[in-house]
Amino acid sequence: MQVFRQNGNCILHHLLSKNWSRRYCHQDTKMLWKHKALQKYMESLNKEYQTLEQCLQHFSVNEENRRSLNRRRAELAPLAAIYQEIQEAKQAIEELESMCKRSHLLRRQEYSDSFVAHCNL
Repeated sequence: MQVFRQNGNCILHHLLSKNWSRRYCHQDTKMLWKHKALQKYMESLNKEYQTLEQCLQHFSVNEENRRSLNRRRAELAPLAAIYQEIQEAKQAIEELESMCKRSHLLRRQEYSDSFVAHCNL
């Protein structure tokens, strides 16, 4: 499976090169994200991006190093954006799951209360 193109852009080349349905691609990328190695790799790239951002903002760097750091930051920017989107989506999913669980428990309690009230008639 090829995850990176030669120019360094993160894509799922094997998915994009075949004419598969969007649903299958979504499921396959979801399974790919579950691999801890990929998560750790993306996390390390995101940390590198954040470090480069801080270095370029706070430290005086000679022009040659600044160009090199800017180039690397530009390479990492799309990956950092994707990583951030994934983290936000995971948080939204957790919040929705929590809301659904609370709603389910509330409905169970209401049903139980209704049943008890009906039995007491």
